Amino acid sequence: MGIEIRGMAPLLQVFDMPTSIAFYRDVLGFEVVTTSKPGAENFGWALLRLNGMELMLNTAYEEDSGRPNLIARGLPPTTIPRFSSVARMSMRRMLTFDRVRRM
Repeated sequence: MGIEIRGMAPLLQVFDMPTSIAFYRDVLGFEVVTTSKPGAENFGWALLRLNGMELMLNTAYEEDSGRPNLIARGLPPTTIPRFSSVARMSMRRMLTFDRVRRM
């Protein structure tokens, strides 16, 4: 019995979040569903939606330092000291999905 996949949300790394949001929202018509800092003007992660398709944007650097974001480099979360709650939640969902898939 195969598992039914009803959708996916690719995670794209961006260097300029405001410009990226403006492009996806104003040019392509995506809706900003939520961000890592709801209601704030500056944020490092966003979930966008258009016609049932979801897309996530994440800054490719740490917000407070301008240094590269370790998550963007593919390092496991245990090696990252400041692992955001949004990323933790996403990782938990992926791990749960993987456990269900292996059954």
